[in-house]
Amino acid sequence: MASITSQVGQLDVQGLVSQLMTVERQPMAAIQKKNDQYKSQLSDLGKIKSDLSALQSSLRDLSTGTFLNAAKLSSSSTDVMTGTSTNFALAGTYLVDVSQIATGQNVAFANMAARDTKLGNAADKLKFSFADGSTPATIDIKENSSLQDIVAAVNGAGMGVNATIVNSGDPANPSKLVFSSSKTGEGKAFTTTLQNSDPKLQFMAFDPTVKDDPRLTAKAQDAIVTINGVTMHNSTNTLTEGITGVTLNLSKKGTSNISVSRDDDAIQKKIQDFVDAYNKVRSTADAVRKGSLAGNPAMLSIKESLANVLTNPISGVDPLKDIAYLAQIGITQNGTSKGADGSARLDGSLKFDPKAFKEALDKDSTAVARVLGNSKGDGAADTMIKRINDLLSPNGLIETASTSVTRRSQDGQIKLDQMQAQMETIQARYTSQFSKLNTALMQISKTSDYLSRTLR
Repeated sequence: MASITSQVGQLDVQGLVSQLMTVERQPMAAIQKKNDQYKSQLSDLGKIKSDLSALQSSLRDLSTGTFLNAAKLSSSSTDVMTGTSTNFALAGTYLVDVSQIATGQNVAFANMAARDTKLGNAADKLKFSFADGSTPATIDIKENSSLQDIVAAVNGAGMGVNATIVNSGDPANPSKLVFSSSKTGEGKAFTTTLQNSDPKLQFMAFDPTVKDDPRLTAKAQDAIVTINGVTMHNSTNTLTEGITGVTLNLSKKGTSNISVSRDDDAIQKKIQDFVDAYNKVRSTADAVRKGSLAGNPAMLSIKESLANVLTNPISGVDPLKDIAYLAQIGITQNGTSKGADGSARLDGSLKFDPKAFKEALDKDSTAVARVLGNSKGDGAADTMIKRINDLLSPNGLIETASTSVTRRSQDGQIKLDQMQAQMETIQARYTSQFSKLNTALMQISKTSDYLSRTLR
């Protein structure tokens, strides 16, 4: 917008132009207000879209029925072992005895001088060979290395053996070189040999199969576990193969009873998540119908489209003999809200009865799964997912409404830009006209003053 410059004269040019432009811009204000409404509508349509996507996500597990396999695990001796279970865990009680914990090899060499003291060695190669037959690692030991040089070389190789220097407690020889396997299990036992057998480095030559070598402070060994009488070895203390769908984390030797059972809390949470997501869609649709999308029939269509699913039975099932409706597993449209008088009234929202659901699940879990999702694709979750897909598709109700509002908003912005350009032209014209008038008035005033002085 062109700035308005005040002029000295008989007229307040800036004030006059400003007042006239206020009148000129009134049509623009109406269009801007409409554009602001379009922005609010797009925002509200985005909320509905987000809520529908969240509802769709909550329905996926219900549709497949896998959530009904949720299991929980308990250990009678958590200091011996803990564990986790997946949806594939087999329910039951398992007696688990840990007779040996998996450990990694640890070798502590003789006490030596300070860590930075040079050893006076010739250049050599230190080879690490592993019991499981994996590729050996060879470390270059430079001439006249120190213990800390050796540590850097070993750790830099990244071959599964860590080197450290610990304080030996001997003032004369305070440093002790230690090699430790970063992984547990018999297969990770390592042997060290020197290519040239340099006498200054020979202290690092080690064979774990030599009995009673005091340098071996921890032996590489597997965990040994017996589950319901069946013994197995595992290279780590994380056991994933012993019980289907169960991971056991071993801490020490001992015995524990592992119990795997259906996790009713986790299962019911999936149902409650669906109920909450459904009610969120309804409440958002109601809110926007009272706001930016007041009177918009699309919001009512969304509610009706989803609500119809809740009252349709699955095909081929007699509801008098079997489960055909969601209401039969404790999911009803008995939700309430406060009326104008403060009393509770039914509002069509969903309500979940965990007790009724558990009773149905205990009686026939297959029927519960079928009413939510089945091979025919007419389970409540199946059908609702399809309805949401339709609503969110490129040609669906939400996208169609969003496209329409976006187009109107763009058209309005184009018109605003055009009008703004016109306003700048009009303002420049007014400023020019009144400035000229002001100049003319100033000239008349000067002439008048001159004539008055002359005729006295």
